[in-house]
Amino acid sequence: MANTTADWYAHCLDDPRDAHTEWREYGVAVLPVGEYFEAVRLPGVLADAAAASDVTAVVNHALSELLEGPVIHDTRGRNYYALVEPGTRERWRSRQARHPPASAPTGRASCTIQRARGERDGQAQRTATGQAVDTALPAVEPRRKPADAAAVDSATATATAPAGQEVNREVCRRALTTMGLLREPWLEKAFDDVDREAFVPQAVWLPVRDDEGLWQFVDREEEPEAWRRAVWNPHRSVVTQLNDGEIPSGPASGDFTSSVSALDIVLRKLHHLDLKPQSRVLEIGYGSGYHTALLCERVGSEQVVAIEVDEELARMGAANLKATGYHPELVVGDGLQGVPGGDLFERIVNTASLRRVPYAWIEQSRRGGVILTPFGTAYSNAGLLRLRVDTTGTRAQGWFVGESSYMWIRSERPTVDLRVPGESTRRRSPIDPAQVLDGGYLQDFAIGLQVPDVSSSHRGEGDARRVQFVDEAGTSATIVNYGDWWEEDAVRAWGPRDLWAEVTAAYTWYECQGRPHITRFGLTVDGGGQYTWLDEPRRLVGS
Repeated sequence: MANTTADWYAHCLDDPRDAHTEWREYGVAVLPVGEYFEAVRLPGVLADAAAASDVTAVVNHALSELLEGPVIHDTRGRNYYALVEPGTRERWRSRQARHPPASAPTGRASCTIQRARGERDGQAQRTATGQAVDTALPAVEPRRKPADAAAVDSATATATAPAGQEVNREVCRRALTTMGLLREPWLEKAFDDVDREAFVPQAVWLPVRDDEGLWQFVDREEEPEAWRRAVWNPHRSVVTQLNDGEIPSGPASGDFTSSVSALDIVLRKLHHLDLKPQSRVLEIGYGSGYHTALLCERVGSEQVVAIEVDEELARMGAANLKATGYHPELVVGDGLQGVPGGDLFERIVNTASLRRVPYAWIEQSRRGGVILTPFGTAYSNAGLLRLRVDTTGTRAQGWFVGESSYMWIRSERPTVDLRVPGESTRRRSPIDPAQVLDGGYLQDFAIGLQVPDVSSSHRGEGDARRVQFVDEAGTSATIVNYGDWWEEDAVRAWGPRDLWAEVTAAYTWYECQGRPHITRFGLTVDGGGQYTWLDEPRRLVGS
């Protein structure tokens, strides 16, 4: 057995010659844990986790027996592998035989994982449930990296402390410093001065399923150390509300509808916001008030206006801010409309994902002002968008500066009421669906910009795995079989649109453009609507 990381990287791949070339040219981040390893190819949901990380994924305790070593990636973007101790695969198979895994939200994984970078889980996202087209494929939850894919989008790796070590404020601080997220002096001071624990409720949910498939519930009075570890985990949010408050407490299933965002994405967003002292700031969705307090530390309470649509959350956030000495102007209402009063803001920051940037935000921005928001499509919720308002005050334009997956702003949640005809057409698929659908969230994001009104959901495993696409209007639906995808009846379409044809065309475009990174895409908003583009505004995408 080879004893160098480079040799094992080559051994894992289909073509070792390509592997060695890529190793020399691009490099692969690997944390060696021993001299000899086995290579385990990761299934789709774990590959999504690896794709979300710039470096080796750190896995949570639920998967520690499987992934005892680092994750490596062939830089062609097709495969991810874990280097594990010899015999790990057999131990895992034996464990699965003894303890079948609980069902996962997407039907693709047996465990919930949190991403190592946290940008995919700034907040847990709420997803919409698709309707089934035929009796053979009942209603299933949508395919999302969740999450929030959040529930997510959060399929990613949770950073955990060494055995017996508490993940407390100081440990969190060191991690954030190492990641370069406290490099700006004001962010470092704000992190030290704002007590995060004062903004987290006594009882919260974690975006991790328990043995019964329910979201883990932690009460500070009963489990103070577990609660504190959750609060100071730099890469994971804590969930403060399920189903818009319909579920009061205890382990439960349901959709995440509010959270205290993970610290890493909070700090990344504040960096991109480029706050100046005394800037006038509008925050959309203040929730618990933690993010609001950080804004106040930079610009002063008197310069911050924050709006929250949920009355219960608004009361909680207001109480938290008052108790900790912050006094911004707080409004209860729909943040998509901005705030009344005629104020103009140098910065507008949104804390939930949306699909359409409201023109009202441009109208309430000063010329040269910055608008920062999580952004997604019905197909993929993965972007962090930074716009700057032009000198006329009538248009905003800018780039996607990174990745984030927040819960949807409430009125932007993708929902579908299917009204497709009973007749359908059948045909072959031109490509293995896994090639298009298991390419990671960056690929999904680029495809989604071209088919923004198309969502997908999965059901089944192995040869029985299927994907269902529906359009937002509810007039078209398409089902694609993974097994025997080349057969004449592998694709079945209802309604006027063949959604699989549209998705595969978008994938072909993505490949022909050289698989552009998310930061090469941008967006323009003016009085006529919004337009996405690649590299420059005249190269429109999806039009």
